[in-house]
Amino acid sequence: MYILKDDIKEEKEVKNTEEYAKEIPVIVYHFFYDPEVGEECNQIICHSKQQLTSHIEYIKTNDFFTPTMKEFELFMEGNIRLPKKSVLITIDDGYMS
Repeated sequence: MYILKDDIKEEKEVKNTEEYAKEIPVIVYHFFYDPEVGEECNQIICHSKQQLTSHIEYIKTNDFFTPTMKEFELFMEGNIRLPKKSVLITIDDGYMS
C-alpha cells in the first residue's frame, strides 16, 4: 500500500513498534454515568466517569496505540501493520445516555 504525502494529516511518534500485532483487542463501552452528580446505573454495561478516566489513563501511561476505525479496517484487510500494543476503543451508541 502506498500513501501519498499530501494524504498524511499528521505524524505521531510511536514507542512500541518493535513487534507488530497479529490481532487487536477491542474495548466496547456502552454507558457512562457520573455518581458525583447523583447519576446511577445498576447494569453490568455501565462504567462510571472515574472508571473511564482510569482506563484511558492506563492506556496512555502504558504507551498503547489506539488506531482509528479506518486504520483498524486497513489492518483487518491486511493493508497496514499496527504496533503489537494496540487497542481499539469503541462506544456502542444503542442506548440513549
